[in-house]
Amino acid sequence: MRPEQLHAKLQLVHQLKQLARQHEQILDAYQQKVEARIGEAARLATGSAGKRPGAPLVAEGPEAKRMRMLAERDRRKKDLWEEIIKIVEKIRKNQKSEPFRVPVDPIKLRIPDYPTIIRHPMDIGTVIKKLRSNPRQYHEPREVADDMRLIWANCRTYNGLQHPVTQSANVLSEMFEKAWGQANIEHKWLVERQREEREEQVQQ
Repeated sequence: MRPEQLHAKLQLVHQLKQLARQHEQILDAYQQKVEARIGEAARLATGSAGKRPGAPLVAEGPEAKRMRMLAERDRRKKDLWEEIIKIVEKIRKNQKSEPFRVPVDPIKLRIPDYPTIIRHPMDIGTVIKKLRSNPRQYHEPREVADDMRLIWANCRTYNGLQHPVTQSANVLSEMFEKAWGQANIEHKWLVERQREEREEQVQQ
């Protein structure tokens, strides 16, 4: 074999050894990563022993716990207010509600004595506006029910019990009271307030 050929083979051997060393370094680095992950998994498994499924692995601090509590409280209240809006919207969409959807216009209706007889006018559109305003103009659900009942009471006061519009008001009043009662709105609000009081006592 010629010297040139032997020299080429020697170079090839050196190259193969260099590649082998590089591969060994890559394998060592990979092994270290795998071992680190195994150790981390073992620590997490030990730390979470006895905890319920889905519980956070890291203990929740007081501030984070309060923020989560307030977020859940806001969500529950928002759901309740949305339920109230649905009830009022259901009444508004009823065909008999047309006279009660907007404020009474004494000039257009030619009833100039209306403001002197009805000192606290109310209508469904105003109720919805107060519900959807930001900030909301109602502090608790009972105020919504009071306004809705004021609509029907004003109608009876001004028009009398036998007037056709009063008959429509009576039908809508029954619909509202039925929906309001079935949804158990005021009881839900009371339960929520009691829950808030207990949570605040725990936080102190």
